[in-house]
Amino acid sequence: MKLTDIVAVSGMPGVHKVISRHKTGLVLENVQTKKRTSTGLRHRASNLNDISIFTEEGDLPLWEVFKRLKKKEDANEELPTHKSSKAELESGLEAVAKTYDRERVYISDMKKMFQWYHMVKAELDFDSLGKEDGETEEEVATGEKKAAKKTAPKKTVKKAPKVSKGAGGASKVPKNSNRGK
Repeated sequence: MKLTDIVAVSGMPGVHKVISRHKTGLVLENVQTKKRTSTGLRHRASNLNDISIFTEEGDLPLWEVFKRLKKKEDANEELPTHKSSKAELESGLEAVAKTYDRERVYISDMKKMFQWYHMVKAELDFDSLGKEDGETEEEVATGEKKAAKKTAPKKTVKKAPKVSKGAGGASKVPKNSNRGK
């Protein structure tokens, strides 16, 4: 599963996988319970790939934080959960994002982030995090992207000559018209 397929919905607990879209919302499947639900216009869905953590240098994408958390977990280091104390949450985030903005990143944000990580870690493809479709590992590391294919220039459409209305509502055809040929 890719991070672009997972959303957090306001008013609905947990994270959900997008199954399909319809006119008035989304059809979702809860990542943990596998129950399917539908959202309406009143729900706001946030794609986890679009979420980031405030840092002193700028923003750190959530997928980068998840990759760092996975490395810590692979090294058998214990990660905090959403039920951990404030000090444990702060030290856990500081271990993966040393320069996070302490004034703008709240404890509730940290709880959500660690809860989301623990929910999706079993099904998430960590190798594809941060890559766009078709991107290689080198391009992600260097920040370079392949040059996009050049698109054909737009075709210009000639506009028909304007027809002016004369007296009595009859239309006059411009003199340079190709009528009658």
